[in-house]
Amino acid sequence: MPQPLSTRFLLAAGGVLLTASTIASAAEPPQGWSGSAELGAVYTTGNTENTSFDGKLTVNYLRAPWEHGLLLQAYTASESGQRTGERYLANYKGRRDLSERSYAFGNLRYEDDRFSGFRYQASQTLGYGRRLIDSEHHKLKGELGVGARQSETETGEQNRVAVGTLGGDYTWLISPTSSFLQTLLVVAGEDNTEVSAVSTLKVRIHQALALAVGLDVKHNTDVPAGRKNTDTKTTINLVYDF
Repeated sequence: MPQPLSTRFLLAAGGVLLTASTIASAAEPPQGWSGSAELGAVYTTGNTENTSFDGKLTVNYLRAPWEHGLLLQAYTASESGQRTGERYLANYKGRRDLSERSYAFGNLRYEDDRFSGFRYQASQTLGYGRRLIDSEHHKLKGELGVGARQSETETGEQNRVAVGTLGGDYTWLISPTSSFLQTLLVVAGEDNTEVSAVSTLKVRIHQALALAVGLDVKHNTDVPAGRKNTDTKTTINLVYDF
């Protein structure tokens, strides 16, 4: 029996990530706490009144061989007093090094996107990751995992399924003051496949302050009736690194 397209994609992409060639390792990253806070807001008046708010907090703690990361994000938008977008995301990931290049990870993710047709989508996964490229200017991680997902639609339909995950994280240090980050997460189950891709260009403007331009794409292969499969969000945020 032919495998679903989402399953074939997951297996093929995973094979590419796990067989990618490696580059000489870069210096060890600094130990301890680090993170960033982002904030962006727009308010317009005239024929229509539009407001939008995008906030993001990232906190990391590294104490080899362990690394912990927490991401909190909130986005709201309205037009002429009517809410047109509202999304909240919380994600925790713990990693433990197995060798210089490989590591095991656990990931907890909860998303509440009130205009996607889902009341919430949550997942818990365990898996294996590998630092495929770790040079001075380019860094690439690939991850494969398995776990479970729970979701509920606006009509109250609940689903609990086993899932497979594919993750990718690429960083390009363009110059001492600018960088490009691309992340990809695929969560595939029998009821739906979630694809989340975030592209960010970050330019430092003064010491710990930077400007970040981002494109966030979220795709669900199966959505409730009347909803679109793909949502995109473009942001321009002020970033404070600590």
